[in-house]
Amino acid sequence: MPDTVAKITQAAEKLFVTYGIRSVTMHEIARQLGISKKTIYQHFQDKDELVLRVTELLWERDFQVLLNIESEAHNAIEAASRTTRYILEVHQNFNPSMMYDIEKYYPESWRVHKTYMDQKIYHLILENMHRGIQEGLYRKDLNMEILTRMRLSQMEVTCNPEIFPPNIFEFADIIRELSIHFFRGIVTREGLEKFETYISHNHTNP
Repeated sequence: MPDTVAKITQAAEKLFVTYGIRSVTMHEIARQLGISKKTIYQHFQDKDELVLRVTELLWERDFQVLLNIESEAHNAIEAASRTTRYILEVHQNFNPSMMYDIEKYYPESWRVHKTYMDQKIYHLILENMHRGIQEGLYRKDLNMEILTRMRLSQMEVTCNPEIFPPNIFEFADIIRELSIHFFRGIVTREGLEKFETYISHNHTNP
């Protein structure tokens, strides 16, 4: 049975990420798997519970990858660059309406998302700033609390269709431009050299 649950959540995640949540029905998830809706409802009470499970698994997986990136990177800028590349690779077909749907229609899942962002991602950003300052790559005079909250806000706004309508803006372009703007504002002269090196070596900029 756990294998069936895993297959359902994986199929649901793929559809949600590609098409958004509201536009995907339980029937479509069942059809994708070649099973009946009844089978899905044997494991999930309703769509809300399925969305919640997908959200939890998605953030748990991403956070573990981000922790590994931070620990493996040689410096703070490399960690930031690899993190951005990971986000772009994983979300190549990401439909920003997924997060919009969660915020508007799935309060439990939104609570999980906000806890993930406001606690786990908040601390990752803050630790990266501390590390960058210690390495001489970020400016010493940074107000880290303000900038950490600013960076979180940047991440949240990428999925807001009212600010960045998906028919006008590519998700990858939004991520790149906001990331470049942010990091160019906090690096030292030495940090800028490293930053520019990562940009020239990678098409997916930090």
